[in-house]
Amino acid sequence: MSDSESSPHAPTPRLSTGSESDSQQDVSVGGSAGEGQWPVGTLVVLRGLQSKPEYNGHVGRIMGWSGNRAEVFLHFAAWSGRRATAVGVKPQASNLSVVKLAPLRQKTAVMGTVHPPMVQALLGERGRGLDVGLVEHVISFLLVSGFDPDKLEVVGASSDRGDYDLSEALTRNTTTWWISGDGNFRAGSGEEYLEFKVGDVPTRVSVIGIKIPPMPAGPLSVRKFRVDVLVDPAVQQGPTGAGKGSGGNDPQAPAAAPGKGQGKGGYGRQRFTPVEATAEGQERGPDPGWETVLRAETLDVGHLQELAFDRPVDTTRVRLVCLTNAAMGRAEGHFMHCVGLFQVAIR
Repeated sequence: MSDSESSPHAPTPRLSTGSESDSQQDVSVGGSAGEGQWPVGTLVVLRGLQSKPEYNGHVGRIMGWSGNRAEVFLHFAAWSGRRATAVGVKPQASNLSVVKLAPLRQKTAVMGTVHPPMVQALLGERGRGLDVGLVEHVISFLLVSGFDPDKLEVVGASSDRGDYDLSEALTRNTTTWWISGDGNFRAGSGEEYLEFKVGDVPTRVSVIGIKIPPMPAGPLSVRKFRVDVLVDPAVQQGPTGAGKGSGGNDPQAPAAAPGKGQGKGGYGRQRFTPVEATAEGQERGPDPGWETVLRAETLDVGHLQELAFDRPVDTTRVRLVCLTNAAMGRAEGHFMHCVGLFQVAIR
């Protein structure tokens, strides 16, 4: 992404054949299987690729099988789009895990708990014989909200150059973008984040989408990144620095003042709290109460790229933490001090 941004142009479909085998234990979203066990159309995520690690975490659909290798078209799975721009890969079955997306806007069982039908069977008429209303009340404590795209919002960032309102990071508009403030990135790497609110109560999420302009139009485009989620409800919800005089996202706190790095008009109650700088090449890591659920990198394509968390999570906040930009090691000057993107999607 540059000062004179142009719309990205995605490449035509390509199919690459790897020779990777799963030599590491895979943290599966679903499960692993061989040829014939997963039908065409199955939603999968790539895991454990070693010669092409940039593909790890990316989501796609199985389009066919050739021996023990699946033909997978990446992206355009959790969200719709122009499949003509899809990237094709042929990983071994051992490098795939099934991705099971929770239904939108529907409550689902808390991770690690007994599913509602089983509770109904154990406590209801066929089990302990408890009153239907009482059983339903018990089940209500074992459910979390399904993700509602209409409730997704950007609530803060580590910094912002101020080109557009942060809410533009949730739109498909490729004439607007988010770019971090100048300075926290050094030599094309650092830590800058956008923070998203996915619900007022814990909500099931498992996939993130990121759209960037590819090179050469996007030297500031995020390349390596991680996704952190809030796991400790006792931690004040807000950008880094909350509780240290910043006000976090406390609805009683004053709005951020407008100014350089604060965007246009201060964006109401969105907070801008710089990440504490570390020595070059060192990563600060997630804040207390937060946990990393994905480490990955974007491909040099212009469509919405879909990546799956290591596991589905129930949370209220998600942070996309940018660690390097596309210009790292390839350019000097202004391009080395910022990072940016077109769009973020979550579900």
